[in-house]
Amino acid sequence: MNHISIHPNPAKNYIELGIKSVNTEKVTISIYDLNSKLIISDIGFEVSNHFTSKIINTTDLLSGEYILKIETNEGSVIQKIIISK
Repeated sequence: MNHISIHPNPAKNYIELGIKSVNTEKVTISIYDLNSKLIISDIGFEVSNHFTSKIINTTDLLSGEYILKIETNEGSVIQKIIISK
């Protein structure tokens, strides 16, 4: 992954991820609560050598802080996200 954008943050009903990569990579997205409980998992979409956008539905999440983890074969990125209803 060369570049990742996450918006809006704080979010209400969705988060849009923008991922740019030089290589074709398989991406796994996970959202955890602050007790490390897995809340959302989106496994197996691909990013290739361009910018890819992915919408994550957060409608069912309660207001609060969560941990977003984005994993590829090149590594992982962890970011705090806030849901505000």
